[in-house]
Amino acid sequence: MNLRKTAFTVVLLSLVSAGCAQKNLGVGAAVLNCCPGNTEAYTAFSLTLEDLPAFLNPVMEQEFTAAFEKKGLVRDDVNSDLTVHLKLLRQDLNEPVPKDDFKGHLAPGDSTRFLADLLIEMYDQTTNELIWSGTIGRIHDVVPGEYMHIERAQTAIAAAFDEALESYPKREP
Repeated sequence: MNLRKTAFTVVLLSLVSAGCAQKNLGVGAAVLNCCPGNTEAYTAFSLTLEDLPAFLNPVMEQEFTAAFEKKGLVRDDVNSDLTVHLKLLRQDLNEPVPKDDFKGHLAPGDSTRFLADLLIEMYDQTTNELIWSGTIGRIHDVVPGEYMHIERAQTAIAAAFDEALESYPKREP
């Protein structure tokens, strides 16, 4: 009996960990425009963040920088030849709740549902030509009192940046 319980526990933990190990934990990635010209000429990039909540800035900055450094570029906000913009695009997905005959309504769900897409655009510093663009994004359902689990989110965001930048050519030293 104890062996069955142990086997069941091992199988259950395996299923749970397999679910948690899925690629990018629900953060999707897409390439919108890729790589005209000679991308190997770029060696350094600057990074700007736009419309992000303050608590997300360090996470996005750190994870994008790490992902792009894997492609052979270094971050240098002063002497860059490529400018990268990260911009949050948020789309509200809540459906309006109709009023009842009593001019009010009961328990509309109290959650906020939205699509958060992070637009990634890379421009040639000299010509301002768009070199590459893509997005990472996720649908969020947030209830009052809920908070973001930074560690799990950071892992998912890192995986999504890696996936999005997969098509960007790696610069050889």
